[in-house]
Amino acid sequence: MSTFSSFTVPLRNAYHRFVSGYWFVPMIMCLGAVFLFTASIKIDAVFDLRGLLNGYGIYWLNLQAEGARAFLASISGALITVLGVVFSLTLLLISHVSSQFSPRVLANFMKHKSIKFTLGILISTFVYNVLALFSIRTKSDEFPGFISETSLLIALILTLVCVFSLIHFFNHIPQSIRLCNILKDIGQKFSKDVQTLIEKNKETDLSLKQSVMADKVMKGISPIKIKASKSGYLNDFIDDKIKKLSQKHECYIVFINYLGDYIHNGSVMALVYTDEPHKIENKNFSDALSSCLSVDTEKQSRSDITYQADQMIEIAAKALSPGINDPHSANSALDWLFDGLFLLQNENLRAVKTETDGEGRLLYTLPGLNREKITKYILMKSMPYFGTDSNSAIYMFTKINLLNEVLPLSKTKDFITSCSSQLKSIIEDSHKFENFSDDESHDEELMYRGSLNKNYNEKFKRL
Repeated sequence: MSTFSSFTVPLRNAYHRFVSGYWFVPMIMCLGAVFLFTASIKIDAVFDLRGLLNGYGIYWLNLQAEGARAFLASISGALITVLGVVFSLTLLLISHVSSQFSPRVLANFMKHKSIKFTLGILISTFVYNVLALFSIRTKSDEFPGFISETSLLIALILTLVCVFSLIHFFNHIPQSIRLCNILKDIGQKFSKDVQTLIEKNKETDLSLKQSVMADKVMKGISPIKIKASKSGYLNDFIDDKIKKLSQKHECYIVFINYLGDYIHNGSVMALVYTDEPHKIENKNFSDALSSCLSVDTEKQSRSDITYQADQMIEIAAKALSPGINDPHSANSALDWLFDGLFLLQNENLRAVKTETDGEGRLLYTLPGLNREKITKYILMKSMPYFGTDSNSAIYMFTKINLLNEVLPLSKTKDFITSCSSQLKSIIEDSHKFENFSDDESHDEELMYRGSLNKNYNEKFKRL
């Protein structure tokens, strides 16, 4: 059972890459078009659709071979032309989103169902029409004529679906590249990831006996550093393989890399505590332990909670760059970032996940991101960008103080207070706001109060 389950993580990663691929939906829809065409031929072989329609006085599908070919050929030509236009627009939008906001946003943009469905329905309808076109035979002395009225009817219905999908596509695309919608999409995913982390933490939190900890770690055993034998972004830990390896060598494994970290070949990936170090001080153990880690060439949003946060920080950094100078967009990104941070503040998440066997012996420990670590990560990456602009610095100062108001006494509160003091110093020293206080950060007329900024005073006097 454990041997089979050790393959679940790589298979799950491969499945996610396969399903989330840009071409997956069009490919499935093309296969559906082939099956639909086969079914339409079978229907015509069993039912006389032409006779049924003629009985109800419906003669508009009563076409001869040449008319049916012209009908299908005209639809196919129009579809391939429209498909080229849609594909060109998609590439243009990809280029715009990548250069204007962040290349990271492309992963979310390419997952839009409307884009996949529009390309899928156009391609599958074209495939269906080509197959139906080949099935038409003109009556001759050698072969009887064949025209599938069911195929013509389905081709007409699919064409109408293509028209409506195009209308939706041209309405959806301008909305999808609006920054507010991009930030909303990323921000909601970040909040969802935070909520998932909270729920998972509650379900798997383990209470360890202090005697167990002291028995293996605190009695003076020096850890052995195990180096990685492969490189890439850490996307998952294969728990069953780690547990089996720990039990086999009777050791306690402490991993030091977080999900989303880049592991270098030859870097230290774990500390191992054991009474028999000669069993693990070899390359075979290092290779076996490296195989317990699922790595990839890029970060995956489903495993790295900071993935979405990095996107919003990068969008804010570009918005605050001198070439763009758009503090409003940066402040919007900060709003969505703090949505996730506020969700974290009421939860006391564990910093590690520790696994034991049935007898209470320590097997392995995985590092985890708790409230303090996630908060520090986001604020430390955001402050250098938001401190460069007076509007954004004041806005972030306000958000930090709002967050500080709901925090209980903890290390996180101390760090938040330190960030608030640093931002206050930046606002007063770098942006020349004198006697700046916490209450004034909520004042809507802050930028226009002459007592705060000498530069604004002089500017208004000249005006």
